[in-house]
Amino acid sequence: MAFFSSQWRVTLAGVQLLDFGDLLETELDITATRQVQEVHLLRGAAANRFPRGNVSYSITIAKVVMFETHALAQAAKLAALVAAPTGKGDCVLAINGDTTYGTFANACLASGSPKAQVQAQLLHLRYQIIGGALAVTTP
Repeated sequence: MAFFSSQWRVTLAGVQLLDFGDLLETELDITATRQVQEVHLLRGAAANRFPRGNVSYSITIAKVVMFETHALAQAAKLAALVAAPTGKGDCVLAINGDTTYGTFANACLASGSPKAQVQAQLLHLRYQIIGGALAVTTP
């Protein structure tokens, strides 16, 4: 499996989850979802849809960390689980150096902790962050 260097820095509630140069399995996955109400009208030819707002943004990080031994990777797995932010706060995204690119307001880890898996001396960390409003700054 080929890994590549991150061009992103991701910080959630003051905890840095990803830094420039960290190894990634895949590019960051950033998605948006919106609440849509579907109404089936009597005698209607088709259902009608009404956008209700409530936009929610999600970012998924698939990070890989290499270690000298399997035991060090296992220890880092436990440390990552303990260090994961459990509250909510701003998720700050920076790209290409220190330029702040965007901020998710009221963000938190979806599951409250990363999914950590150790294969050989590799630690695979998966974070899914969900937040509210996204403010984007043009670099």
